[in-house]
Amino acid sequence: MIELKRFNVHRIVDSLEKAKKLISEGFTVLKDEENILGKQGQQQETVDYSSMTVDQLKELCKVNNLEGYSNLAKDDLIKFIQENIKK
Repeated sequence: MIELKRFNVHRIVDSLEKAKKLISEGFTVLKDEENILGKQGQQQETVDYSSMTVDQLKELCKVNNLEGYSNLAKDDLIKFIQENIKK
């Protein structure tokens, strides 16, 4: 289950595809209980990190318990995520 929020709207989804769609619409991840976003490398689909905002990329780092990303620029964040999220 992934819980996402945009302004005062909350959505709870159970698939990577649905979460990616909401993220692309400006939602940010509040909870990823089953680490679905972290397991995305095991899915056949890939996430287009370049279409995400810096805040969304940082939220992805946060839900995957990564450290050392807070001062990175967008391109560096994308590289950091690709290198550090277990596939």
